[in-house]
Amino acid sequence: MSEETLQQIELESQEESKQGGNIVSMDINLIKDVDVELTAQVGTSTLSVDELFNLKQGSKIKLNEEINTPISLFIDGKLIAKGNLIAVDENFGVEVTEIAN
Repeated sequence: MSEETLQQIELESQEESKQGGNIVSMDINLIKDVDVELTAQVGTSTLSVDELFNLKQGSKIKLNEEINTPISLFIDGKLIAKGNLIAVDENFGVEVTEIAN
């Protein structure tokens, strides 16, 4: 059986940044070119596997949300905002009405 030697070391404390705050508030330029994927969720529905396999062209799926429910915006699965569905030129868009905490 080998004998292990433990040695105690002293860790130096790191001084806080003179500017304070976290890295994002200090310099957003470090990450401003990083791409993230934003997902706009109109609604959800729960289907059985049987209902799923019986879907065909022209099938209608009822969503759990009402017609005036705001669109939810997610980044990496985390809710970041809510908004209203709008038309922007020939495309759909979202007008942000609420930022998540």
